[in-house]
Amino acid sequence: MKHTNLTNRIQKGFTLIEALVGLALFSIIVVVISSLMNDAKDSLLLSQKEVLQMQGTMSKMNERYQEEPVTSSVNNRLVIDNRIIAPAYKIDKTGGKIYNTFGGAVTIVGVNGNGLTWESKLVPVKACDKLVSDTSGLGFETVTIGTTKLVYSTLKTSDISTACTAAAKDDVVTILWTRAAST
Repeated sequence: MKHTNLTNRIQKGFTLIEALVGLALFSIIVVVISSLMNDAKDSLLLSQKEVLQMQGTMSKMNERYQEEPVTSSVNNRLVIDNRIIAPAYKIDKTGGKIYNTFGGAVTIVGVNGNGLTWESKLVPVKACDKLVSDTSGLGFETVTIGTTKLVYSTLKTSDISTACTAAAKDDVVTILWTRAAST
């Protein structure tokens, strides 16, 4: 009679429990990575939408003020009433408020001599880099992210990333674009 020793048998694969645990861990990793990728994609799409709205508004602004300079009388109310603001922006006509793609307040203020400031609040940090980079051609000389002022003519991508990260409060930043008055 031959006796087999169970402890000396060589295992040739995974047990059902081991396979199920491995599959569960793999599934969790896939879900986490997909979620992160979707968040990044959403931020990218919102950033692109915001850039398009800013481009549309600045194009209308430049068209409207082609013959005369922007003055300090330019503000949210005037931009809304004269239909200069891009149509996709949410606006509160009674309060003269404009809201960006991210739900934050937008404040547009003219500066005598064709200058202009544009402030956007509640910009997600994930969208900050792309938004600042993609608005470089809108005629603004400087951009201030939080308290960090950057000059577009000497701007580096690493400067934008550093400023966006440093200015983050609750994963959002405030950005102020400035076009200097003509001399």
